[in-house]
Amino acid sequence: MSEFPYDGAEPYVYVSYAREDEDKCRRFIDHLNALGYRVHFNDDIEVDQDKVRQATNVVFLVTAGAGDSEEVKLELQYASAAAKDGVAIYIEECSIDGTVGLLLGQFDELKRYRMKEAFFRKRLQKSLDASTQRPGAVPPPVVEMEFAAPTPKPLPKIEAPPAPTPKAPPQDELAAQVAAFQSQQGGASGAPARKPTSASRGVEAPAAVQQAAQRLQENPKLLYGILGGAGALLLVGLIALAIVSPSGGPEGGSGEAAAGAEGEDAGPALTPEEREAQRRALQAELEKRQAERERLRKERERREAIAKALGDGRRLLRERQYDQALGALTRALELDPKNVEAYLLRAEAFYRLKNDAQAVADYQKVLALDAKNLAALVGRGKILRYKEPKKAVADLTAALKLDPKNVEAWILRGDAKRQVGSKKWLRSAIKDYSYSIKLDPRPAAYYGRSLCYKKLGDQRRADRDLEAARRQKP
Repeated sequence: MSEFPYDGAEPYVYVSYAREDEDKCRRFIDHLNALGYRVHFNDDIEVDQDKVRQATNVVFLVTAGAGDSEEVKLELQYASAAAKDGVAIYIEECSIDGTVGLLLGQFDELKRYRMKEAFFRKRLQKSLDASTQRPGAVPPPVVEMEFAAPTPKPLPKIEAPPAPTPKAPPQDELAAQVAAFQSQQGGASGAPARKPTSASRGVEAPAAVQQAAQRLQENPKLLYGILGGAGALLLVGLIALAIVSPSGGPEGGSGEAAAGAEGEDAGPALTPEEREAQRRALQAELEKRQAERERLRKERERREAIAKALGDGRRLLRERQYDQALGALTRALELDPKNVEAYLLRAEAFYRLKNDAQAVADYQKVLALDAKNLAALVGRGKILRYKEPKKAVADLTAALKLDPKNVEAWILRGDAKRQVGSKKWLRSAIKDYSYSIKLDPRPAAYYGRSLCYKKLGDQRRADRDLEAARRQKP
């Protein structure tokens, strides 16, 4: 891994990767550095939200372990909430599902393991902002990288083939056999059908029907070629009834079965009402399945519409078209009133339009769905720190419990404490600013601490911090 991640004030690229796959990702981060990009990466377990939000672009190195990486999931959520442009670089052949796979779908995709080096560099330049490259950087000569071959899938266990079965009759012959059997059952003897007896229940169906049933079981689609969807289900029912309930008598089965049936009282066949009930049951099952397919189709269309609205909202936020972004994100929420990402993005749009009340309302809806949502706690604290500072302190304290190295939360909590104004709160604010400077020296922290020292009457320290704030690049 590159020894020193970029930590300056110039535009840079934030690189996200699964920490357990560090060895696989090492050469790619070094390669990005060699191509002249300012690269920041975080090899700690705790994710620095500020570094993600301040980055110009975000690069996700996708490996097999990325789908289960909590760090990658958090970095994806931060990048998505901040509407960052980025690219997902697959450095090995793998499939990512779940939340990580869904979030990766919003970024450009480069399958590096399939690309030539020269083509990869061109695609990368299109995906990343030119300002993230160091001026005058000379990329190394084009040398193809070697990639590990994908893990081969185990071969399926080969078993001895089953004994050959007689060739099934063709489709038209199958239909003829079914029709012949039905006419045979209809009364070639002219005698009324009898209710099956205890002996006749063991009678085997004629060979033609057995072949027809076997053929239909092997290839159910033949039914639709014969009679269509609804007729197929009815035919299945009729054949099943014919097989399990053949009519008695000498013509209905073997001599043994007929002999066993002699002397028993003949019963009535199925009445028209009973057959109608069976037909209605089959029809109801068909309608039930059709309704389920229609429900799944509508749900798929709804999800596609939500994804499109979210994509439009992120793009419009990046383009600073905040009014149009509100429209797109509101459409997403109409389709999915519990979509956390849509609420976060819409709150950001409201904040940019200086509509603090609506932004706070959206953050509150996020927290009602997810009480530990870091972005919502920081966002609401940021808005409330001057109007309701003590509520802001509570939000930001909760955020810091989730992410103790969140520099923005430390600075914002210092602002809120400074706004309360008492000496006790001012001294506490100075501690917050000092800790944030220890993590990442920023002008806002020096300036806030300067104001605290001034209110406490320590002009010397106030002037020193004010000068430090001026020296820092915003």
